[in-house]
Amino acid sequence: MNSLYKQGYVAAQDVDDAIAAQKVATANVKVADGLVKSAKSAEVSAEQQLKSAEDNESIVKKTGTTNIRAALEKVKLAKAALKYSESTVSQKPAYRAQLAADQAAVDAAKGNLNQAEARLADCNLVSTIDGSISKRNADVGSVINAGTSILEIQYLKWLYITSAVPVEYTGIITKGTPVTMTFDALPGQKFSGIVSDLSNVADPQSRQFSAKVRLENADGKFRPGMYASVHFQISRKSYPVVVPREAVKTSNDGNSTVTLVDSENVAHIVIVTTGEQDTSNIVITDGLKNGDRVVVLSYTAVRDKQKVIEGNKKGAKGKHGGAGVAPTGNVKEVNDERDGIPRNSSTSTGPTAIESGTTSGTKN
Repeated sequence: MNSLYKQGYVAAQDVDDAIAAQKVATANVKVADGLVKSAKSAEVSAEQQLKSAEDNESIVKKTGTTNIRAALEKVKLAKAALKYSESTVSQKPAYRAQLAADQAAVDAAKGNLNQAEARLADCNLVSTIDGSISKRNADVGSVINAGTSILEIQYLKWLYITSAVPVEYTGIITKGTPVTMTFDALPGQKFSGIVSDLSNVADPQSRQFSAKVRLENADGKFRPGMYASVHFQISRKSYPVVVPREAVKTSNDGNSTVTLVDSENVAHIVIVTTGEQDTSNIVITDGLKNGDRVVVLSYTAVRDKQKVIEGNKKGAKGKHGGAGVAPTGNVKEVNDERDGIPRNSSTSTGPTAIESGTTSGTKN
């Protein structure tokens, strides 16, 4: 086409068409070469599959022949067993008796096995609760009787605090009564709870009822056998003026008096009217007012209109010694366990508190 184009017999378009046709033909040749290679690969794969099939056929034939021979041998053995069984049919009653005897021996052996397993299980002591062993009552190898206590287990996730309640308080202290507890082993800490159980029958000796307070012990802070002071809140009353018992004296004519200290530290013996009291405090219903200071303790008797010196001040000295002065205010709550009956009461802050303040108090 190039030669014809150079001679002017064909157009340039014909040359371009011829070039394009040549490129298409070349691509077709490459595709055909690829198909030829693929066909050759398929031919090789088919030959390999044919060989594998021929090998499998040979294996199957050999295996089948072997299985047939084995089956024939089994048939011969079955025929021999059948002949043997037919010859021993007459001995069936004897076999049945022997089988029964063997079964009885097996049952006896199972019974002995069960007994041995039960005895072995008895060697493992299993507790029905989680806890710690606090006491061992028998040593390894000891022979003990049935029902004998071997170990004591203490359950520590929560504990019961048991406290005695006098019979006269059983109508006041009931389930749900709030309590506070302190422990000698945990000084400075106070714990709260409620009465979770109260016995219905009094102890015949002490004539007291047993109250239980459940105490959670997830952190293991408490141990069985620890002593606790349990305070039952049975009532609460408020009073305007409460003083320590030591501040109240009884005169010769039977009147109750206190020694009042004025702002000039001059003592004045005044007659007061007292109300309820406990082991630590006395309620003053008349004769004192809020903020008054009274003498709680002195080394010698304080006379009326005598000058007093506060005894707890450093270097304080006087002809008549020092006197402990306490205001009737600034009260705080303390606990009283008189006669084994836990209570709460109120007391002044002590002889070192001389500042005036609002006098108030509570008694539980």
